Amino acid sequence: MQKSRSLMKLLGYATYDKVRRRLADDNGWLCSYCGGGVTIGFTAGFRLATIDHKIPVSRGGTHKRYNLACACKSCNEAKGSMTVEEFLRSQLANVANAADVYLEGCPSIAARS
Repeated sequence: MQKSRSLMKLLGYATYDKVRRRLADDNGWLCSYCGGGVTIGFTAGFRLATIDHKIPVSRGGTHKRYNLACACKSCNEAKGSMTVEEFLRSQLANVANAADVYLEGCPSIAARS
Protein backbone atom coordinates (compact mmCIF):
# COMPACT_ATOMS: atom_id res chain seq x y z
CA MET A 1 0.00 0.00 0.00
CA GLN A 2 3.00 2.30 0.49
CA LYS A 3 3.53 2.72 -3.25
CA SER A 4 -0.07 3.94 -3.72
CA ARG A 5 0.40 6.53 -0.99
CA SER A 6 3.62 7.80 -2.55
CA LEU A 7 2.02 8.04 -5.99
CA MET A 8 -1.04 9.73 -4.48
CA LYS A 9 1.24 12.20 -2.70
CA LEU A 10 3.10 12.89 -5.96
CA LEU A 11 -0.05 13.36 -8.03
CA GLY A 12 -2.53 14.63 -5.46
CA TYR A 13 -5.72 12.68 -4.77
CA ALA A 14 -7.82 14.18 -7.61
CA THR A 15 -5.21 13.32 -10.23
CA TYR A 16 -4.55 9.91 -8.64
CA ASP A 17 -8.26 9.11 -8.88
CA LYS A 18 -8.38 10.23 -12.54
CA VAL A 19 -5.38 8.04 -13.40
CA ARG A 20 -6.93 5.09 -11.58
CA ARG A 21 -10.24 5.56 -13.43
CA ARG A 22 -8.44 5.90 -16.78
CA LEU A 23 -6.42 2.73 -16.21
CA ALA A 24 -9.54 0.81 -15.15
CA ASP A 25 -11.48 2.12 -18.14
CA ASP A 26 -8.67 1.29 -20.58
CA ASN A 27 -8.59 -2.26 -19.16
CA GLY A 28 -12.35 -2.81 -19.36
CA TRP A 29 -12.73 -2.44 -15.56
CA LEU A 30 -10.84 -5.70 -15.08
CA CYS A 31 -7.75 -6.49 -13.02
CA SER A 32 -4.71 -6.86 -15.27
CA TYR A 33 -3.59 -9.94 -13.35
CA CYS A 34 -6.59 -12.03 -12.23
CA GLY A 35 -9.18 -10.73 -14.71
CA GLY A 36 -11.68 -10.00 -11.94
CA GLY A 37 -13.99 -7.02 -12.13
CA VAL A 38 -12.78 -3.85 -10.40
CA THR A 39 -14.55 -0.73 -9.21
CA ILE A 40 -13.63 2.63 -7.74
CA GLY A 41 -16.30 2.60 -5.04
CA PHE A 42 -17.86 -0.24 -3.11
CA THR A 43 -19.88 -2.51 -5.40
CA ALA A 44 -20.84 -6.04 -4.42
CA GLY A 45 -18.89 -8.67 -6.34
CA PHE A 46 -16.15 -6.28 -7.46
CA ARG A 47 -12.74 -5.51 -6.03
CA LEU A 48 -11.26 -2.08 -5.42
CA ALA A 49 -9.19 -0.85 -8.37
CA THR A 50 -5.64 0.26 -7.59
CA ILE A 51 -2.71 1.56 -9.60
CA ASP A 52 0.12 -0.94 -9.89
CA HIS A 53 3.65 -0.29 -11.12
CA LYS A 54 4.61 -3.07 -13.55
CA ILE A 55 8.24 -2.48 -12.61
CA PRO A 56 8.15 -1.36 -8.98
CA VAL A 57 9.52 2.07 -8.17
CA SER A 58 11.75 0.37 -5.58
CA ARG A 59 13.37 -1.52 -8.47
CA GLY A 60 13.85 1.38 -10.84
CA GLY A 61 10.32 1.70 -12.27
CA THR A 62 8.78 5.07 -13.01
CA HIS A 63 5.40 6.72 -12.57
CA LYS A 64 5.07 6.98 -16.37
CA ARG A 65 1.85 5.69 -17.98
CA TYR A 66 3.55 2.76 -19.72
CA ASN A 67 4.65 1.42 -16.30
CA LEU A 68 1.19 1.62 -14.70
CA ALA A 69 -1.52 -1.03 -14.70
CA CYS A 70 -4.96 -1.43 -13.20
CA ALA A 71 -4.93 -4.13 -10.52
CA CYS A 72 -7.40 -5.23 -7.88
CA LYS A 73 -6.25 -4.53 -4.35
CA SER A 74 -5.66 -8.25 -3.65
CA CYS A 75 -3.37 -8.74 -6.65
CA ASN A 76 -1.54 -5.46 -6.05
CA GLU A 77 -0.80 -6.40 -2.45
CA ALA A 78 0.19 -9.96 -3.41
CA LYS A 79 2.50 -8.66 -6.17
CA GLY A 80 4.28 -6.32 -3.77
CA SER A 81 7.72 -5.44 -5.13
CA MET A 82 7.80 -8.19 -7.76
CA THR A 83 7.86 -7.43 -11.47
CA VAL A 84 4.88 -8.59 -13.53
CA GLU A 85 6.87 -11.58 -14.80
CA GLU A 86 7.90 -12.64 -11.30
CA PHE A 87 4.36 -12.26 -9.99
CA LEU A 88 2.77 -14.25 -12.81
CA ARG A 89 5.36 -17.01 -12.41
CA SER A 90 4.58 -17.17 -8.68
CA GLN A 91 0.87 -17.41 -9.45
CA LEU A 92 1.46 -20.22 -11.95
CA ALA A 93 3.55 -22.05 -9.36
CA ASN A 94 0.69 -21.70 -6.86
CA VAL A 95 -1.77 -23.13 -9.40
CA ALA A 96 0.59 -26.01 -10.24
CA ASN A 97 1.05 -26.83 -6.54
CA ALA A 98 -2.71 -26.75 -5.97
CA ALA A 99 -3.24 -29.05 -8.95
CA ASP A 100 -0.64 -31.50 -7.62
CA VAL A 101 -2.32 -31.57 -4.21
CA TYR A 102 -5.73 -32.08 -5.82
CA LEU A 103 -4.53 -34.84 -8.14
CA GLU A 104 -2.75 -36.67 -5.32
CA GLY A 105 -6.03 -36.84 -3.43
CA CYS A 106 -8.13 -37.91 -6.41
CA PRO A 107 -8.71 -41.71 -6.22
CA SER A 108 -9.34 -42.19 -9.96
CA ILE A 109 -6.08 -40.46 -10.89
CA ALA A 110 -4.08 -42.21 -8.14
CA ALA A 111 -5.35 -45.60 -9.32
CA ARG A 112 -3.91 -44.98 -12.82
CA SER A 113 -0.39 -44.40 -11.49
